[in-house]
Amino acid sequence: MKDPERRYQMWLRVYPREYRTVRGEEILSTLLDATDRGRPAAGDLLYIVVHAIRVRISQMVRGPVRRPLPQPVRLVTWFLVGSAASSWVNAILDRGYPKHPGGGPGPIVAGVIFLGLNFLLQARRRFLFMSVVGVLVAFIASILVQSGPIYGGLIFAGPYLLFVVLLLVGWKRYMTAVRGDEPLAEIRRTT
Repeated sequence: MKDPERRYQMWLRVYPREYRTVRGEEILSTLLDATDRGRPAAGDLLYIVVHAIRVRISQMVRGPVRRPLPQPVRLVTWFLVGSAASSWVNAILDRGYPKHPGGGPGPIVAGVIFLGLNFLLQARRRFLFMSVVGVLVAFIASILVQSGPIYGGLIFAGPYLLFVVLLLVGWKRYMTAVRGDEPLAEIRRTT
């Protein structure tokens, strides 16, 4: 490797790794073609640093490229957000009657739990995914134990049972999205 090439490659490290792998050879060959002496020009190095800063800022503004969640998991996250919102609306509307003091902090706590489960699913970690499934199963068991007759409990626990089934259906796709084994186009095609 020539000395100017090694120096330019060292300076190309200011670019993000993804950008370097895509455009690194092109930038390096352009810089080597423009070099008239054996050492890099100060203007070229300044341009490299300024452009690398621009590339990094544009990547920070766009945010990280993440694979989309599989459709069943996305559906559950939307249901969890909706459940949290409806619990909070219920808590707000259930107050203020003189003969009915309200339901206490239960709906507010339930809304916070639903929103927390949504955030755990969005974190894309296997352990957290299984923790969400475990919390929903415990919630279903709690409803069945407290409701008395089994058919009444199944009516109340039905939506949460649907959440668990959807999460278990989306398990394989979710793990693929977490690991990143499939290309992004493959995941979009299958969801």
